[in-house]
Amino acid sequence: MSLPPHRKSLITGQLTTASTALLYADFAVLCIASSGYLLTLAADVTLLQGHIELLKGLAFISVASGLLYLLWRQKRCTQRLALLNHTMEESEENVRRLQAVAYSTSNAIMRHVNENELLQRICVDAVQLGGMKMAWIGLVDEAGQQIKPVASYGANTEYLEDLQASVDAGDPFGYGPIGTAIRNNQPFWCQDFQHDPATAPWHKPGNAPGWKSVAALPLLRNGVPVGSLTLYADTAHAFDKDARKLLAGMAMDISFALDHYDREAQHQRMEQELINSEQRFRSLVEQSLAGIYIIQDGKFAYVNPHCAEILGQGHAHELIGRDPLEFTAGEDRDKVAESMRRLRNREARSIALEFTVTRRDGVTITVGTNASLATYHGREAIIGLNQDISEKKRAEEQISNYVAKLKIAFLGTVKLATSLGEMRDPYTAGHERRVSEIAVAIATKMGLDEQRIEGIKIAGYLHDIGKIGIPAEFLVKPGRLTAAEYTLVQAHAKASHEALKHVEFPWPVATIAYQHHERMDGNGYPNGLKGDEILLESRVVTVADVIEAMASHRPYRPGLGIDKALAEIERGNGTSYDPDVVSACLALFREGYVLPAY
Repeated sequence: MSLPPHRKSLITGQLTTASTALLYADFAVLCIASSGYLLTLAADVTLLQGHIELLKGLAFISVASGLLYLLWRQKRCTQRLALLNHTMEESEENVRRLQAVAYSTSNAIMRHVNENELLQRICVDAVQLGGMKMAWIGLVDEAGQQIKPVASYGANTEYLEDLQASVDAGDPFGYGPIGTAIRNNQPFWCQDFQHDPATAPWHKPGNAPGWKSVAALPLLRNGVPVGSLTLYADTAHAFDKDARKLLAGMAMDISFALDHYDREAQHQRMEQELINSEQRFRSLVEQSLAGIYIIQDGKFAYVNPHCAEILGQGHAHELIGRDPLEFTAGEDRDKVAESMRRLRNREARSIALEFTVTRRDGVTITVGTNASLATYHGREAIIGLNQDISEKKRAEEQISNYVAKLKIAFLGTVKLATSLGEMRDPYTAGHERRVSEIAVAIATKMGLDEQRIEGIKIAGYLHDIGKIGIPAEFLVKPGRLTAAEYTLVQAHAKASHEALKHVEFPWPVATIAYQHHERMDGNGYPNGLKGDEILLESRVVTVADVIEAMASHRPYRPGLGIDKALAEIERGNGTSYDPDVVSACLALFREGYVLPAY
């Protein structure tokens, strides 16, 4: 059974004036009713009638007390309804204020104010428009994990000067609303600041300004929590469901703005880097010692100062829009035009050529250029480098002439050494020269490179220079040599090597001379080398030496002729002589090659 409120108050001890009066009335009725019951048992009619009259009066009192209770209950309901309406009005007003803050924040973001101005504007609006006691924004100092204020407004902002707040879970100051909100990336709502354990370290400094509620909302940058918007209210439970939703949305807008500032900052850095890069590039190009040009639509689109100087046409701007072929000498215009056409048609990725230019002062110079196809201002263009190579060409010609003279002098020295040997053996005069010419012809037929062929030529002239150390009577003896004499003659290969090895030739001349009597099967002398142990150049000189020796006269026999010489080469193909050399030699003579004259 449910008890009336005034009777419940007796049990709970929470007595009011109304409940006390009602309890006294109930007690009186109870006492009279009890005495009436006793009189009834006594069956005293007179007394019983008196009690009945008394009970009628008490019934009136009970009814009156009931009416009094109903009036009290109505008053309480009216008071509660008024309080509820007042609370709802305050909540709606609070939401309207926060909506004004959110609207102002959105406008500030849309106006593209800078980051510091935006953050300070938010704090000011939160106090002036939102009715907060104080608002501040802190960002995390990554080095120390401390939260440093960057914007604030309202009463008691000096509190922030000595603020200790951290996002470090191991720091006692890291478990407050701000550190928790940032660390967990979730808003922290403290509806009773002075009694919430999470705000214990700040109860004392927050008591004086009258902070009752705190909201800490994490702010993100590129999806990562980097700070917090913190709001202080002077009423408890200031952040209801609607306020929370509104503030969470505002925090998202602020985070979006921070992302935008980051992108803007990055964009500005990239733009500045591009500007700096362009300035460095322009400085490099403008001061380059090479002539740099850009040709677009068949005209100069850009020319650096040195290119204008090379072409001898005044200032660089005077060349813009002019046809490059204007400055090319007539005999080279077709060559230059063809090269440009090949680039434009992508028949070549780059070109390198030399051409003649007639300057404004009438001086003719030689220009070397390298160019390739590229893009300039979004369109196809030819970009290239020019150099005045007139001096270089003259220097190259002088060097070439000097080298040619040195080569002639060197070859003359070689021939002189050969002549000295021939003076002791007049019967074989011209042998070295003819071996050299035959060897060069065979090497050319084999397709050897010019450098190796030049070495073969010199080695042909000097391969028998060691014969200077052989007694002249052995060389001119009309009959056969004895075994001892023949052994002495065979030593000329080693003697040639000893004489030549100290000369720093660019070719293995000493080794070629040393090996020109070796044979592929190892039956040659002086070292019995075989196969690839013998230099290819030596194998070429070997065949040439046999051809010339057999076809020419000797003191001990007449010349055997070219046919027998070729037959000997064929006979020793693969055993005594290199097959490739033999093949080239036979093809050479079958094509009409004639032995050099004496």
